[in-house]
Amino acid sequence: MTKKEVNEIKSLFDTIQDCGIARLAGCYVNGEKEKALTFSEPFYNLPDEEKYKYLEIFRKTLSGTPGKNLLDMHFEDAGEIATKEPGKLETGIEETGNPGKTGAEGTGEFGGTFTGETAISDKIENKKDIELNTGRTLLNSLRASELKDDSLLERFYDHVIETYNYVGNYLILMIYQAYDVPGVTTDGIEMDDASDEVYSYVLCSICPMKLTKPGLGFDADLGEIHTLRQSFAVELPDIGFLFPAFNGRSTDDQALLYSSRKTDMLQEVFLEKVLHVSVTLPAKQQKEGFTEFVSTVLGDESSFETVLALQENLKETVENRKQEAAGETVFLDKQTMRNVFEKSGVSGEKLEAFDRKFDEQFDMKRLRERQIEAEIRHVDAEVRRGDAEVNSAATENEMPGSSVAKNNAQENRGTERNQAYVPSFKVEEKLFADNVAPLRNFEVRNKNMVLRVSSRHTDIIDTRMIDGKKCLVIELTDDMTVNGIPVEGGA
Repeated sequence: MTKKEVNEIKSLFDTIQDCGIARLAGCYVNGEKEKALTFSEPFYNLPDEEKYKYLEIFRKTLSGTPGKNLLDMHFEDAGEIATKEPGKLETGIEETGNPGKTGAEGTGEFGGTFTGETAISDKIENKKDIELNTGRTLLNSLRASELKDDSLLERFYDHVIETYNYVGNYLILMIYQAYDVPGVTTDGIEMDDASDEVYSYVLCSICPMKLTKPGLGFDADLGEIHTLRQSFAVELPDIGFLFPAFNGRSTDDQALLYSSRKTDMLQEVFLEKVLHVSVTLPAKQQKEGFTEFVSTVLGDESSFETVLALQENLKETVENRKQEAAGETVFLDKQTMRNVFEKSGVSGEKLEAFDRKFDEQFDMKRLRERQIEAEIRHVDAEVRRGDAEVNSAATENEMPGSSVAKNNAQENRGTERNQAYVPSFKVEEKLFADNVAPLRNFEVRNKNMVLRVSSRHTDIIDTRMIDGKKCLVIELTDDMTVNGIPVEGGA
């Protein structure tokens, strides 16, 4: 989806007067991964104060940069899902053994039994039940029901709870709306009375719930100052998705728009086992992987001149692509990147390793290792935050769930390092241009200095041998300052 298409849907949440949300459903999950509360009701029944709070959450779900926080994801081919090997459900969900059974028998994560020699006839008989667990089928069912089918909602909540990797309490929110898409003239003017189609969609937002800070406050009923009662407050969303995608201002049920607050992490199990989509790399992993890839390919040819030429040619390629496809998200594939390397003067010998090294960026095992490292950093942060909350409270009993969340975080921190799970979903071998191309600034850095130059004026940098040392040379111009103090140029 383009930024303009995202903003069109996002604008539906600007005011409660113009809001057309038909139904709201949700599930509050406590720190022990139990459903503490579920609800489903017409959105217009809510008090206006609550409507505004919910609209803020939904706007935030669709906020961010396409290719970074907002990612187009396409559903896996149904044929691929149906041909998984014995010992796995047709949804591609790998089974785990049931401790209460022996031998090859066991129970799948989403229900149903299996054996290592599952008969084809058994698969056919169970096909209808299994298909309800696949991403697109389940989401289409939820959309068709307008979120009025409690059994479908319960199934979706169960899948989220089983696969969503989060320590602590959180809230699953879903809304349904049928949007009458206005027609647009050739010069881009919307015609509200000339609708092209009705775009019906579901939007899901998964929001952390954090314990409010302890403190003193005024009790209006008693007219006294008392310790404030702590409670779990709904935070802005961690992840979410819009289904179906609104590509070309029209329904595209082959894809969805995935939203993530963190640009360095994927909810891999959730994406693979619930949504069944192919993914692009998280923005931070794209940038770090690309930097490692360039350094490995260039090797001893990684001179300042070569790297500068590579960055300039990459910037030129991206700018040309953006002019050709105005408003669309620009991605770079393997052949495009190879052309950039060739144009930058990289030798044929180095280019021989290009294809293999490019593909290694998308190796799921390596990506999983980086993902675990990112998860550990986030879990450690949660533990530190939990310690601060415990120390600031009068007693632990005043903070239900906080010690559970802390203990879960510590347990996860110890086990994530040894986690052997490697997702099997498809990683699309392409890079979001803004994650790897220096469109604004060209940065030169070492341990003692940082130099940023506008990417439009890299010609002001030169390299020269001075007293036997290779040096960067920058012309002293009349408008140069040092800590805000003008510096005179000249000889």
